[in-house]
Amino acid sequence: MRRLCPDIALADEQTCNAYLDAVNFYDAQEKNKQMFRDEINKRLDIIWSVEDDLACKTVYLNTDILSDTDVQKAIRHIKEKSRTKAHEPYIEALKMCTKNDINIARKYRRGIVPKWYATVAWTGLLLFLLNIILLNAGAWVGGIALATAVIFSIRYLLLQSAWETLTVKEKAIHIALTRENPKTGLRAPAFLLSLPFAIALSVAIYLLL
Repeated sequence: MRRLCPDIALADEQTCNAYLDAVNFYDAQEKNKQMFRDEINKRLDIIWSVEDDLACKTVYLNTDILSDTDVQKAIRHIKEKSRTKAHEPYIEALKMCTKNDINIARKYRRGIVPKWYATVAWTGLLLFLLNIILLNAGAWVGGIALATAVIFSIRYLLLQSAWETLTVKEKAIHIALTRENPKTGLRAPAFLLSLPFAIALSVAIYLLL
């Protein structure tokens, strides 16, 4: 049967359908024929996934995600037309298109708020480590520093999660997220920004001891 179905991994949809017909009519044990059907169907799923992803992306980017009516219409359209699981991230994105989540994603895109959250989180973590290694200022200092790091890390991750969901991991960046929303010019890594804060706080705590 391999001679009937050469290069399945490179076959297009029309060729795959021809292969399925050839396998179905071929005189062979059913279990052997099923192996080839599974391989061909796997190839078809890959082809359809690419097509579905492109179609869903087009629908998503052309939907007014600020309109609940348009969002629900897009969800129905995608569910009706899709043949694979490639549509699922787009459905998830559309379901998340609330005013609040869109604003959160816009904040992440702009970069000021997430940069601040990340800087504070790094500052808390560095202060926690410095307290263990150098300061020995007590458990309360370490506790506050660690709690700060955890809280602001969670805040950062919530912003990031909204952005990744609404952009389908940056495969489909909707204009509603970028319109009149330029990125901040601050490019320094949050870790570097946190260093002077952590050092200053450490010095202040040391002087107060």
